[in-house]
Amino acid sequence: MAIDKEKVLFLMMAMTVPWHSERHYFYDSVTEMFFYSKPLGKGKLALYNFYEFPLSEREYADIAVRLELIDDDFYEITEIPRVNTQEKIDIQLNFLSHFEGVFQLKNLITAVKNQKDDYKMVLDTLLSKNDNTELMALYWNDFKLKTVITYASAFSKKTGLNISGI
Repeated sequence: MAIDKEKVLFLMMAMTVPWHSERHYFYDSVTEMFFYSKPLGKGKLALYNFYEFPLSEREYADIAVRLELIDDDFYEITEIPRVNTQEKIDIQLNFLSHFEGVFQLKNLITAVKNQKDDYKMVLDTLLSKNDNTELMALYWNDFKLKTVITYASAFSKKTGLNISGI
């Protein structure tokens, strides 16, 4: 299955979720659906599709059973891998290394080096708040998409997704 840009953005978001998050993001090769789980307490689990709608009762019943057996490749559900905080820092520093002499580059580098285990990369926030970095923000978004495609190559081979066409 080929994957569209909207789903790559979902994949990028899923890959950058903090390690401490209780949410887990998956791809189901049987239904060709991205979804995520969210614990509700007392062993209950909510499942939402790519569009953030709860799964139907039929979908929930099917996926919940297969999700319990996720380690068995037969059930064809794969958890989307997450990048850790150091990888987020490395990705952002790699991006910034292409912009020598840019206004406030030292401040951006310092902020990146102080990246926390957060839902976003620090450059997402910093570049969107500053009018002087609008052009840089466009390059950043393109760079992130290409980076996600690179990071997701092993994931795409395991699931049969074609991410390279983006």
